[in-house]
This record gives sequence, structure tokens and C-alpha cells, in this order.
Amino acid sequence: METFNIPIIFIHYGDSDYLEYTFKLARLYNPTNRIILLGDKSNQHYTKLNIEHYFFDSYSSFPEIILFKKVFKFIAGNRHGKTQWTQFVFERWFYIYEFIRLQGIDQFWTFDSDTLILTELQKYIPLLLGYECTEQCNGSCMNGFVGSSKVVKGYIDTINNLFIDSNYLKKQMQEFLDYPNYAFTEMRAYDEYRSRNKLNTIRLQKISNDEIFDECLCQPHGMEFVNGKK
Repeated sequence: METFNIPIIFIHYGDSDYLEYTFKLARLYNPTNRIILLGDKSNQHYTKLNIEHYFFDSYSSFPEIILFKKVFKFIAGNRHGKTQWTQFVFERWFYIYEFIRLQGIDQFWTFDSDTLILTELQKYIPLLLGYECTEQCNGSCMNGFVGSSKVVKGYIDTINNLFIDSNYLKKQMQEFLDYPNYAFTEMRAYDEYRSRNKLNTIRLQKISNDEIFDECLCQPHGMEFVNGKK
């Protein structure tokens, strides 16, 4: 596969004022890549920024996501309260998987929809081809480069298996009695997936000594920190 064809995939429900900047910068620095938004009717208008838009609801009828919707439970402390958001952070990976399967996409980039891309991504591919995926969220989420659709398939299968595992869910709930703001999210599921399968991964911010893919402006990561920001 030629590296310039590796697409950049975002997924988002609703509209947010930062999306315009996300897509403009991704297109500016990556003029030859497909930039894809799996979204809904409220964010379809961003196609004016020369990106592709697909309705994620169109990818909700294959067996794995049907099983997910059957077994999903909101597992959280009593102060968390973000039921829709918690379900979607799992569900989005099922939409992504069915989309890439139908599109014949194997390798791709994916980022949270509030991530500003300020570089040409294709130049980093030679540094990443030996890894199954990269990580952000302090090493707790699959984000950035995904080297194979098989990695995503394994991930969504793990998510379903964890929701079927009543003992695992009971342990989560027990922890959330002491941490009522926490929830079982896709990040915990990713930690389980990586540890059970010994994935060959790397944090995206560590692939180069000369520059950094910043994970969060509101966390210091050893950098100068002023007024709660790097």
C-alpha cells in the first residue's frame, strides 16, 4: 500500500465548534490523504472542507455490533452519569471496524475529533510499520496509527467478551464504589486487550526524539506547565 493512501478517520456524533479547525488543519498538512468523518446529519456539512462523510449508523447491523448492543451495560460509579458517551466510546470502534472492512482499508490513522494535526503524517509511517498500533491517553487507548484491521477486530471481540464476563464486571463495579467518578470505558478494555494479546505497540509521543505528538495540553508530561496548560 502506498503511504499517501492511508486514510485519516475521525468519528463524532453531534456538532462541535472545534471540528472545523480539526478538519481544516488535517487537510492543510495532509493534502493527499483521504480524511474521513464517520458522523451524523448534524456534522455532514463539513464535507465543504474537502473531507468524506459517512453516517456511522449505516454500519450498525453486522453481528459484532448487534452482540455489543445486547451485552453492553453501563458500569460506572454513581457520580459518573455519562451513559450515552460511555456507550459511544465503545461503539465507535465497531463502526470503524465495519467501515474499514467494507472499504477494504487495512492501515489507517485515527484520532479523537478534538485533535489538531499539525504535520504530514505519512512521513512517520517508516517508523511505525513494525508496530501493530500506537497509543495515546497516557498509553491507555489505541490512537494514532493502526497497522491492521485485524487489530481492530481483536479489540471489538475483546470488548464483547469483557461485557459477557460477569466476574470481570463485578470487579469493575467494586472499584467504582471507592471511585464514584470512574467508569468502565474503552480505555480499560484496551488495557485488557493489549495485556492478554501482548500487542506490539508504542506510545505515539515516543516515536521521535526530536518532536512530539502531544497527548493532552492539560497534562505536563515533563514540559513547562503554566496556568494548567503546557
